[in-house]
Amino acid sequence: MGKFLLITAVLISSAIIADDPALMSFPASPAEIPGWDIVYSELPVPVKARPGEVVVRIPLYENRTFRAENQYNPYVYGVVVQDSTGGLRIATGGEVDVLVDKSADSIKAGDWLVTSGSTGRIMRAGADWPVRPTVLGAALTDWFPEDSLATVKVLLTPGERVSIPGADYKD
Repeated sequence: MGKFLLITAVLISSAIIADDPALMSFPASPAEIPGWDIVYSELPVPVKARPGEVVVRIPLYENRTFRAENQYNPYVYGVVVQDSTGGLRIATGGEVDVLVDKSADSIKAGDWLVTSGSTGRIMRAGADWPVRPTVLGAALTDWFPEDSLATVKVLLTPGERVSIPGADYKD
């Protein structure tokens, strides 16, 4: 009886999906994924942190977070955001605005983003890094150095290690 129900459920699901082309397509890049709710961490926000800054969590300091201060930081954890009460919290998932290093190269929607050398800022992950980078997430909007905006909308997936096209990793 159990096998019959399973087969019936699969056949019905397949028929529903086949009738709706939207259910059969997958986003080509993270930039095509619609809005996501923000997931918050219960860890404290670092002292002097501002909304939009990237924070890291170093394993040696179990319940503390720090503002990111170096390129391609492997301990990327989340982004400081202002919640609905006006307080600061750390977002670890969802769509958030993140501060961009003004000296960075252009960012296009779908680019993987990593920490930059400017405190709390991000940049586009490049193929010039010798190991597979730990990313903060993917850009949902474009950004150019000449833009007056200092932020880019990001879909957070902190800690994910990705392969950047054209890179020759040694790890």
